[in-house]
Amino acid sequence: MSKKQRLRSAGLRSGMLLLMFSGWIAVLSAQGGRSYEYPFDTRLGAGLSAGLGALPGVDVAMHPLPYLYFRLGYHHFDLRLKEIEFDPAAYGFGQQKLLIDSKIHLNQIFFSIEWAPTRDRNWRAVIGGALGLENFIEARVSLKDSLQVNDLTLSPEEVGYIQGTYTTDQPLYPYLGLGYGRTVPKKHWGFTVDLGIMHRGAPLFAIESTNLFENNEENAAALEENFHNWQWQPVLNIRLAYRVY
Repeated sequence: MSKKQRLRSAGLRSGMLLLMFSGWIAVLSAQGGRSYEYPFDTRLGAGLSAGLGALPGVDVAMHPLPYLYFRLGYHHFDLRLKEIEFDPAAYGFGQQKLLIDSKIHLNQIFFSIEWAPTRDRNWRAVIGGALGLENFIEARVSLKDSLQVNDLTLSPEEVGYIQGTYTTDQPLYPYLGLGYGRTVPKKHWGFTVDLGIMHRGAPLFAIESTNLFENNEENAAALEENFHNWQWQPVLNIRLAYRVY
C-alpha cells in the first residue's frame, strides 16, 4: 500500500471512529435532557490549557444545550535545542562524547463535544479530536571531538552525522476521555482536569545519514515495524477557564 493510500485509509478510520463517538454522545445528551429538568443556559467561555495532549493552548467553549458543551482550541509547541552534550561513557557505552540537535514542533487544532450529566456539571464525558497541521520530532547526532582511528584523525565533520525524524501516518487524532470541572465556569474563573487517550496513528520514521554513518536510511522501515503498535497516547490536561458571559 502506498503512503498516499495509507494516509487516506487512516483518515477514513479516524473519521468513522469520531463519528461513532459523536453519535454516542448525542444519544446520551438526549437521554440526559429528559432525565433532568435543568434550565437552559447559554454561556460562552475561554480557556488556557497545558498537558500531554493540549500542549500550551487556547480555546473557546460554548454551552448551547442542556448538559452539552462544545470546545474549539489551538495548540502550539516549538522547542529547538542546539549542541546538547551527551557522554555515553557515563552509561557504559563508548568513549566519544556526542552533540545532539533536536526539534519538537507540534501544531494542531483541537475540538471536542462534552456531555455533563450531573446537576453540578462537573463530571464530563469528552469526545473529540485534533487536526495535526505540522507535527514532527527531529534529532541529529554527531561527534563532539575528533575520532582517532589508528594513525588517522577524523574531524566531526569528516565522520558525519545521523538524523532521525518522527511523524505519524494520519492527520486526524481521535480523542476520548473524562473530565472534571466546568468547561464554562458558573462564576468568572474555573479549573478543569481531563484524562483520556488519543489515537495518533502508526509512527513514520525518516533517517538521514552522511559519511561514516551512511546507509542507515533503510533502518527507518525496521523502526516503523518495531513501533507500529505505539499508536495510542495517554493524555492528561489541565485548564484555566474564564466565563465570558
